Amino acid sequence: MNGAIKCQQISGGDGFATMADGSQTFMFSFGPLSGLADIAKGLPGTQVPAAFNTVYPGSLHPVI
Repeated sequence: MNGAIKCQQISGGDGFATMADGSQTFMFSFGPLSGLADIAKGLPGTQVPAAFNTVYPGSLHPVI
């Protein structure tokens, strides 16, 4: 795709937060898991798909 597709791993979470006045507010947000070094430099955190399409170096064992 000549660099047209960009990828990023993200996390998401939700929950209640207690405000300073004691009221509770429901919050939902996303946060980056990949590209953090680039984001810290002020660059986009997205990467080309090849950065994610790699073979895991170890062996995968099922949890019994």
